[in-house]
Amino acid sequence: MLDDVLFAGAGAWGTALAAHVARRGDVRVTLWARDAAQAASIGTARENVRYLPGIRLPDELDVMLMMDSLTRFCMAQREIGLS
Repeated sequence: MLDDVLFAGAGAWGTALAAHVARRGDVRVTLWARDAAQAASIGTARENVRYLPGIRLPDELDVMLMMDSLTRFCMAQREIGLS
């Protein structure tokens, strides 16, 4: 069974898939957005007003700025000696 699922791209398709999987409730879901304003908007409004207006996103869906999460991932890999 999966523990984490990541969707890269917060357009209509990526957001819809991420929301669908998050509603299952048995995995942690992260949606990566490449634009900081869009990531902040989705995270606070719990809605992708640009691509899926009117569709409430589940609280189980985390939204992150893609570069922030990539940076954290690379730093974690370096700390444990994998890079």
